[in-house]
Amino acid sequence: MPLTPPIAVRFTVNPSDPALTPPTALGPAHTALTLTVITALALPLMPGHTHSPHINYSDSRHGSPVTPPLFQVIQRIFYTVNRSWSGMISREELRRSSFLQAVSQLEVEPDINRMTSFFSYEHFYVIYCKFWELDLDRDLTIDRSDLARHGDGAISSRMIDRIFSGAVTRARLPRKVGKLSYADFVWFLLSEEDKTTPTSTEYWFRCMDLDGDGALSMFELEFFYEEQAQRMAARGVEPLPFHDLARQVLDLVAPRCPGRITLRDLKQCGLAGEFFDAFFNVDKYLAREQREQAGTPQDTDSDPAASAWDRYAAEEYDFLVAEEAMAEDDDDHDEGSDPIDLYGLADEDCDDLEPL
Repeated sequence: MPLTPPIAVRFTVNPSDPALTPPTALGPAHTALTLTVITALALPLMPGHTHSPHINYSDSRHGSPVTPPLFQVIQRIFYTVNRSWSGMISREELRRSSFLQAVSQLEVEPDINRMTSFFSYEHFYVIYCKFWELDLDRDLTIDRSDLARHGDGAISSRMIDRIFSGAVTRARLPRKVGKLSYADFVWFLLSEEDKTTPTSTEYWFRCMDLDGDGALSMFELEFFYEEQAQRMAARGVEPLPFHDLARQVLDLVAPRCPGRITLRDLKQCGLAGEFFDAFFNVDKYLAREQREQAGTPQDTDSDPAASAWDRYAAEEYDFLVAEEAMAEDDDDHDEGSDPIDLYGLADEDCDDLEPL
């Protein structure tokens, strides 16, 4: 069954494999971990799974096969650890991150799905299924029309255009023009479903910073809110005039420079999710407004220590498990039942019926 918890298998690593060779040291301050080296580090940590989706990625220089779960673990490592977005993890970035602690915890944690920061197979399954749902032509990439269907069309077209513009393309990662790779989608979904992390705040700030000057002006905010207001009106909701919304978000963020919101302002206010949803995700914005009006907190039954991403992944995984169980029950019922003769024409006494 595809959703059975992963089974641990033994990996054999050849130390002479050139893919495992560390990069040339450029001095203590410049030593960095590349994608190839991270792959080599993560490979012995990953459990196998006999029913993983049949897609293989390869290291472009060495042709080393990378399974989808491993590929996603690598992306999550870079998403969390590579704070510079350079495509290479520096020694200082590694030291400041929780990655090494997570690796050491693997020695005492028997259930890898509890390792939600990097290694959870359940999280992989959720992201992969979301990607598979959007990738209708099965070319392992997503275009604008594919991404527009995410979340039942919750994200505005102007934001989708910015995602494909290269604003959130990281260094050293080749990409097709007008396409998102699976790696791009991992970063997108992590950023979309948990806007409280430093990387997600940087992701969406880059998208909204149209002129790349490091600050969001009133012009840029109005540019995104214009479509958001149209989408709210289409849902029968009267949108706030922009000047009223602008006053609210300025009070929310309290920028150091009036009328200009910087990345530092958003990180310090701790309400980046509320800010971003107000400008390009109409469904999340309206859901939050309804909760505030009703005075009900979000996710009252969930673990308060869990991140927004952990809660989202747990809910989606449970849904996928239930959906697959129902599909298997339907298959078992169909296999165990005789064909249904809707018109009673299979009766042995009806051999003399004339054809129509």
